[in-house]
Amino acid sequence: MSSDTSNLPNIEPYTIEPINDDYSVTDGYYSDGIEADYQGSSESKRKLPLPLPILLALIFGILAILIFLLIALTRKGTGEPVPGDINNGNTNNNQSVQIRWVGAFLDEDVVNPLIQEYEALNPNVDIQYFNQWPLDKPFTTAERDYRNELNSLFLDPLTSPDIFMVNNTWTQEFLVKAYPSPIISAEAMQSSYYPAVTTDFVNGGLVYGVPFWIDTLALVYNEDLLITSTNQNINPPDEWPGFRLFAESISDFSADNPIAGFAAGNPSNTSFAFELINLLMIQNNVQISTVDGVPVFANDSDVLSTFNFYKSFLSSPKTWESSFSYDATGFSEGRVAMVLATSWRYKDILRANDQFNLGLNIGIKDIPQLEDQSVPLLNWATYWGSMVNKESFYPEESWAFLEWMSRPEQLQKLYKNQEEKDGYFGFLYARSDMANLIENDEYFSVYVDSLPSAFSWKIPKGIETRDLFFNTLSGSITSASIQTLQDDIKLLWEGVAAERLGLSAGPQV
Repeated sequence: MSSDTSNLPNIEPYTIEPINDDYSVTDGYYSDGIEADYQGSSESKRKLPLPLPILLALIFGILAILIFLLIALTRKGTGEPVPGDINNGNTNNNQSVQIRWVGAFLDEDVVNPLIQEYEALNPNVDIQYFNQWPLDKPFTTAERDYRNELNSLFLDPLTSPDIFMVNNTWTQEFLVKAYPSPIISAEAMQSSYYPAVTTDFVNGGLVYGVPFWIDTLALVYNEDLLITSTNQNINPPDEWPGFRLFAESISDFSADNPIAGFAAGNPSNTSFAFELINLLMIQNNVQISTVDGVPVFANDSDVLSTFNFYKSFLSSPKTWESSFSYDATGFSEGRVAMVLATSWRYKDILRANDQFNLGLNIGIKDIPQLEDQSVPLLNWATYWGSMVNKESFYPEESWAFLEWMSRPEQLQKLYKNQEEKDGYFGFLYARSDMANLIENDEYFSVYVDSLPSAFSWKIPKGIETRDLFFNTLSGSITSASIQTLQDDIKLLWEGVAAERLGLSAGPQV
């Protein structure tokens, strides 16, 4: 099948639809400059007790402290932060509260109607939300840029956010900057949210963040490419061994326009490689880490076969080529039969198919499983959540707002706003007590089915840990290379532990 794909949108791994970026964080925050001109007096007859450079440094230091205190008093008002009335969504009305929220993916137009509603309930509260996700960049680049920008904002009280959004694999590294919730208990989160949320955002019995949405993986396929001269089955097998053979049977690399059966085996040109290798370990009953996140997977006798199975999709008879372009682009061009996709990626594919009249007959089903796994349906959780800055002047008020935003009635409004903006659907609720609202949805039912058993683990640093996995998966797989991977992740943990103790960053990989 041929189609014009020259105008395809950027749907490289994890990339979300384009979002307006009319805001620059530096411009949007209060940044009134305060300058002083100090001139020594020629009429002074007194000898300075300190050298002039040291005296000037002391003067500048004192003035800087005074300026900081002036900014603090301006933001903080006349009293200490007082927890809001969380039952009614009201905060203390006797002081002015300014909350700055730096987020990702959610457009301002989607969030602002709810902010305005909250401000109407709390006239003393002013909330500014900024979508700081970089536009028009592949996810791996945008993700690093976002995290770097976020860390730079923390360095200046003028730009430091009160609320900030992080990926669920970043929570351990940002705990040192986070203020635990005085409102949402660990027990409440465990009873109302999916298990992965508790794993990621509860630490030491305290809640450090709350997500509005959650996501996981499904198998998306082109029905037309499943039918070949030797195969008339348009329903891919449910278990990995049979699925692997099926993907081989529909692959054809001898033709002028080769067809790949399933995109996997090479993290450099496939989406969700990190998620898939972790899921395969979970499905194969490999213990990835201790409850505290210390990796132990290298000790498991099944880990080597798990890594080799992931790489087998590149081996003859293969289903994927390292030289191919990204899997999502190849799928839209009708050259890849089956890919893994989160609900956001699924939305990207549906939109491209309709917008550019690609004519793809798209199907979706549960990701393949293994026969002897611990539960019948296992998956991997990937999503973002909001945390509160421990240096905020209004941590309780920030948490009061997040608690209000994460209530079912507000999440339904946020869902509707996102659906109206994007079409197709909004997002998968992170609250398990809201599953009934979307479990029969034509787009979401596959994803909702596996959310109760979608797992993650306490990862020390998400970006760096993923890089370590990619380096391992890109080379020869041996017991030694897997042991090295585990040792390097332990080094990352040492760095995170040192940061929490206020020491140096610790060993770096």
